[in-house]
Amino acid sequence: RMLAELRDDLAGRAAFTAHHGRWRDQLSRYLTAMTREWDWHNARGRDGGAAPAFDEYLLNADNFGSSFVNVSHWIFTSEPAALNRLDGLWTAGQEVQKVLRLLNDLASRDREQEWDDLNALTLGVTPEEVRQRIADLVARCRELIRPLRDECPREARYLERQIGYSTGFYGSTDYWGEL
Repeated sequence: RMLAELRDDLAGRAAFTAHHGRWRDQLSRYLTAMTREWDWHNARGRDGGAAPAFDEYLLNADNFGSSFVNVSHWIFTSEPAALNRLDGLWTAGQEVQKVLRLLNDLASRDREQEWDDLNALTLGVTPEEVRQRIADLVARCRELIRPLRDECPREARYLERQIGYSTGFYGSTDYWGEL
């Protein structure tokens, strides 16, 4: 019902007609990624199945959900100039989402280990390797965001702020805190 209400709110915007396909695609990516991670978790717990490789896990970052939120937000709030660059924004947002996924993993590793949840650090990579991947991804994000600044400065700053805020937030705490 919540998704139907969100879709109905977005359908009231003129931009939704042109970008409905992107929204549906990102919703499908989000739900598929959530299902895939659930399947990985269950296979490991049920029959000792293999965990995904680190790169495979990172390619499943759509389960984090920020790209779905971004696409919905941009369709609802962005001006036509920014919406004309939605593909570029989406591409940059996909990379930002990977950064957020890994920052979360660094902050939540103890809890996720206790709960037997998947985390980049349970896949045979070290915290230093995760930090290096984050640095590489941030550099890639900057490359992707730079050409967007002129036509969609607000949206470009939003992506940059997601990285900055999450680096500060996850650098000091696990989102869940003490449970």
